[in-house]
Amino acid sequence: MTGGVAAGDRERRIGLIQLVALILLFAAPIVASWVMYLTGWTPSGRSNHGTLVSPVVPLPKVPLTDWNGESVDLADRQGNWLMLLVMQPPCDEDCRDRLGAMARVHRALARGRLHVDRAMVLLDPHPPADADDIRARWPDMRFLRADEGWWTQWDPVLRGISGDGIAGRLYIVDPLGNLMMQYAPGQPAMEILEDLRHLLKVTQYH
Repeated sequence: MTGGVAAGDRERRIGLIQLVALILLFAAPIVASWVMYLTGWTPSGRSNHGTLVSPVVPLPKVPLTDWNGESVDLADRQGNWLMLLVMQPPCDEDCRDRLGAMARVHRALARGRLHVDRAMVLLDPHPPADADDIRARWPDMRFLRADEGWWTQWDPVLRGISGDGIAGRLYIVDPLGNLMMQYAPGQPAMEILEDLRHLLKVTQYH
């Protein structure tokens, strides 16, 4: 009887060890990425092109409103990275150029694109008149409006990171929901692509 109890205890310990190993396996890449970029250390002396947000800043826990009037929680991304673009209205030629550049960066990530979401916030409480055309051109992107939650919760957070010049900036949000990097308006798409490729590599999403 004692032998049976001991064997059962042994099996439970083995099961627990396997469970802990699985948790570490899936959590380690994200933790490693966070540590690397928080401390500024990268392998082989590589430096990032974007400006690090240090310390990282958690996303506001306030859902935003999309152009259809539906609530969108950007924190609910199933562990994906997020490219978040903030633009002034209207969504003119420059705005569409930026959306096109984001789409090209996304495609260039190949398999990694499955782990990167995209969203744009237009700093207007109402969707633009050509909203249908914009959504048709980029159907896999989330388009959001600047509702009350934006101005009371999101805007102060981003201004705390970027000052008054948040329009035109691109922000990178990690899988844990932290704002961790930003890019100035007009920063080359290739630099954003290189940073994202590196992030996906160190988190094993490539």
